[in-house]
Amino acid sequence: MTVKNDIRNEDAVLGEWDGGDHLFMIYYLYTLDNNGNVKVDGNTSSATGSVEASHYQAYLKSKRTVNIANTIVMHLPGLKRHMEEKGVEFWR
Repeated sequence: MTVKNDIRNEDAVLGEWDGGDHLFMIYYLYTLDNNGNVKVDGNTSSATGSVEASHYQAYLKSKRTVNIANTIVMHLPGLKRHMEEKGVEFWR
């Protein structure tokens, strides 16, 4: 994900910076309940110094960063459903 004009907090070592924009991968372990709601394990992680890492290296520390990541992940099932209805292919 990219956070435009991000602040340099305790998660600043994750991913890469492009000026004030912070680019970093997020990794989640999650399940879907019977209603399609996302249930996460609470251990959101990322990788230090890269946006191309194949595995996590560090847990997110900043409450702000965790909240941004949680917002995105919680909306993924609905976004995917809406995209499928519109014939948009995003995931492979």
